[in-house]
Amino acid sequence: MDPTTQQRIDTMLKRDVAAGVVFAGAMWLTLLFVFFVTARVVDDTMVILVLGASAVVLGLSTRCPCCR
Repeated sequence: MDPTTQQRIDTMLKRDVAAGVVFAGAMWLTLLFVFFVTARVVDDTMVILVLGASAVVLGLSTRCPCCR
């Protein structure tokens, strides 16, 4: 296998891993938000924090250099 092909494979793997981490983080935050809403222990501050964190995680997926 030539070095160029290996570099392409490495790049693809990095993108897949980064996308998986971002997706898992977004799903975790979504499940956390649903848990707080259904448990009725959420107040306005918690809603803002969880939604803000979700927006940051999803925003990183478009800005991450290895995901481009």
